[in-house]
Amino acid sequence: MAGVLYTRNYAPVVFDFEQPASRDVTESVVTLAHLARFLIVDLTDPNSVPHEVASLVPHCIVPVQPLLQAGTTAEYSLFQDLRRRYHWVLPTHQYQSVAHLLAAMQEQVIAPAEEKARELE
Repeated sequence: MAGVLYTRNYAPVVFDFEQPASRDVTESVVTLAHLARFLIVDLTDPNSVPHEVASLVPHCIVPVQPLLQAGTTAEYSLFQDLRRRYHWVLPTHQYQSVAHLLAAMQEQVIAPAEEKARELE
């Protein structure tokens, strides 16, 4: 996915890193999110995603484009609350496979996030 974003002049940051010594992970994620044009969040295997998303969405007005692989369990239950409360959380894009996601990236992921970003400007 990062490669597709690079080819469209975005500088993707994947939040999959060791905890910084001077900051906690949540603080690092929130700081980077404030610098972003939009966020793409894969809810398929969320691990710490629910905490991070709940920490940043109310305080960081940046479009959030959720993803979910078809055939997996639904979004975690509290995510629905975030979508209802914060209009910058977009409808979840479901994808069949990574190849399907990459093929639909511009039209189904980037374009809606860009449209919301322009609306929020």
